[in-house]
Amino acid sequence: MPCPEATAAATSGSSAHRRRSDGTAAGTRPRVGSFPGDGSSAVALGDGVLWEPSYGLPLVFSDGTAAGTRRLGDLAPGIAGEPSLAVVDDAQAFFTEAGSLWRTDSTPAGVLCLLGHRCAVSAWWRDPRSGDFGRARAEPLPGNDLSGTFWFFRDGNVELLVKALDGTPVNRRWWIFAGGLTDVEYWLQALDVEAAGAGGADAVKWYHHPPPDLCGLADTDAFAGLPGGYFPSPAAGVAAAAAPTSLDLLGGRYRVSVDWRDPRSGDVGVGHAVPGSDNTGFFWFFRDSNVELVVKVLDGTPVNGHRWVFYGGLTDVEYTLRVEDLLGDEVRTYDHPAGDLCGGADTTAFPEPTPPTSSP
Repeated sequence: MPCPEATAAATSGSSAHRRRSDGTAAGTRPRVGSFPGDGSSAVALGDGVLWEPSYGLPLVFSDGTAAGTRRLGDLAPGIAGEPSLAVVDDAQAFFTEAGSLWRTDSTPAGVLCLLGHRCAVSAWWRDPRSGDFGRARAEPLPGNDLSGTFWFFRDGNVELLVKALDGTPVNRRWWIFAGGLTDVEYWLQALDVEAAGAGGADAVKWYHHPPPDLCGLADTDAFAGLPGGYFPSPAAGVAAAAAPTSLDLLGGRYRVSVDWRDPRSGDVGVGHAVPGSDNTGFFWFFRDSNVELVVKVLDGTPVNGHRWVFYGGLTDVEYTLRVEDLLGDEVRTYDHPAGDLCGGADTTAFPEPTPPTSSP
């Protein structure tokens, strides 16, 4: 389980203790978590137990380990008030809270573990058009300890890019950046794992993104920096000269590239590509571990007859994004001014050609 320290720290409490047993003395373990109440109402669910500590307190799930013990309120911030356990059907449990029926399969939805597992990041989303709500699924970037992504609706459809940097050499603080490819509402939680384990009062930061905003965020005062700073191992690094400078998306039909300029130094360069999926990829500008831009091209022709282009940045430098249709010989460019953290969405980027009609 990712960032077990974060999960364990978030489940501390007092009073009710649960024990796990396989029927033998050796297989009966000490408590896996402490929660107020007597915990008298419990049911088996999947590989663990779901129980009510007492009336009016959050439901708790445990797989028998400290890392796997958590409140359902930690899975979604919308669960509050006085939940009541209703029924268990196979591997799912249903419960009511504030007049609403909720469902859980107890599985962790995903946490990004960044900065050497010192920073745990989670996200939740709500679509104001449909009212749908859920916890985002985390996808770490391979070989990258500073950045990761979240998807909301469908696996592989990246909606949010998050980056954590140790700014100790600059201001002795951690920095949190986020750039979205979505206009839905979302919440982002960043946790300083070691501070949380020590009971630190400033161990958690929350960020709220209102709809339909496409702008990202930058917090250069998130948490106290690491002693001596944190620098990821360069072993997995890719030399700039060897890194590709373009992405080929949607079956290779759309080629994406980017040029950047830092107005502070006057430095200029090209973005170095990091492939993600068939519709999504990333670019870094200065260092291969420091992702600066995420780009997504979707086939929206069933909706409006066009391909759609989305992009979100974790940088305030100036850049120009270029998307080329290799079959249709069309190009779209998007200029991003310096100092701006907003992304962009173009849902009329590339129209699907209309088939010629035969003469009568």
